[in-house]
Amino acid sequence: ITDPNGKQIGYDFKKKAEERNYWRKRNKFYYDSLENLFKNLIPKNSSVLEVGCADGDTLKALGNKDAAGFDYSRDQRRRAQGRRGHAIYHGWNARRHGASRTVSIE
Repeated sequence: ITDPNGKQIGYDFKKKAEERNYWRKRNKFYYDSLENLFKNLIPKNSSVLEVGCADGDTLKALGNKDAAGFDYSRDQRRRAQGRRGHAIYHGWNARRHGASRTVSIE
C-alpha cells in the first residue's frame, strides 16, 4: 500500500499471507483446536460473519451455508472465494467510501 506520494505504508498483504500460511501449517494443532471450538459454539444454522477472514479457512471449517467473510486484502478475498465458494467475501476501501483520514497499521 502506498500513500499519494508513492511512499510505502502499511502491510505488504501478499507477504503477510505467505507468513500466515507458514504459521498455520506449523501450528496445525492450535488452528484445528480453534476450528473445533468454533464448531461447538456456533450452531450450523447460524449466519456467520468473519472479520479478518484471510483466505477463508475458518469459514470453510464451520461449513455454515449463510457465511460471509470480510478482509482488507483483495488478494486474500480472491483466494478465499476461489477456494471457499460457499461464502461471500467483502472488502472495503476507505478512500473510495469517503473516509477523511487514514490510519496506518503497524
